[in-house]
Amino acid sequence: MQFDFARWVCPAASPAAAEIAVEALACIVPSDGGLSEAQQERDDLQALAASVGLKTHVPTPADLQAVEELLRDGTPIQLWHFACHGNFAPAAPGKSPRHLEHGSRLTPDDLVGPAQTHLKRDRPLVFLNACRVGSGGLSITGLGGWASVLVGDCGVGAVIAPLWSVNDALACEFARVFYNHLRTQPGGTIGQAVRQARRHVRDAAPHNPTWLAYSLYAHPNARVRLGSS
Repeated sequence: MQFDFARWVCPAASPAAAEIAVEALACIVPSDGGLSEAQQERDDLQALAASVGLKTHVPTPADLQAVEELLRDGTPIQLWHFACHGNFAPAAPGKSPRHLEHGSRLTPDDLVGPAQTHLKRDRPLVFLNACRVGSGGLSITGLGGWASVLVGDCGVGAVIAPLWSVNDALACEFARVFYNHLRTQPGGTIGQAVRQARRHVRDAAPHNPTWLAYSLYAHPNARVRLGSS
């Protein structure tokens, strides 16, 4: 809490340049996941996009096919936000699922191929608001998991994800404060925005470990510019 702290994945290339310029976002929120606050996250992201003039992609249904289509058709997207159930598979980190609509699942291994090309081009900010998807573990070829694949293989600009199970309402609050800081403090850094969100959630529920769960993979001094903000 004393520093703007971030992680990285070795031997991946250095974190993204000083600024991640967001002109379009994709918000992936299944309607059948039973997470009422996730629906609020979707509404908050759409309101944010409208306030700063971002193009939005909010697929219905929010299933694997919709995500694959967005990654395959070359649509420029510089912010991906997922609010859904997730898990970590320690025996096979590349199979760690994010649970999408209609029982479909997205795993790190699904990003091999055309999706890598798309993500490497856009170098987006990826916010995985899903339990345990920030964890990593050993695979046959080295460190595996969402952060390893997104940073090391896909070359994204930044990843935010929790290491363990988080409270639904507090996860929504974390995201709301994080994005609000980016919107209202255009000169601020992504590290500052994460620390502000962490502080807010800790103050709201000091005995709940959700505020500690989130890991940031990025250059802590990188700035995120939302539309014309």
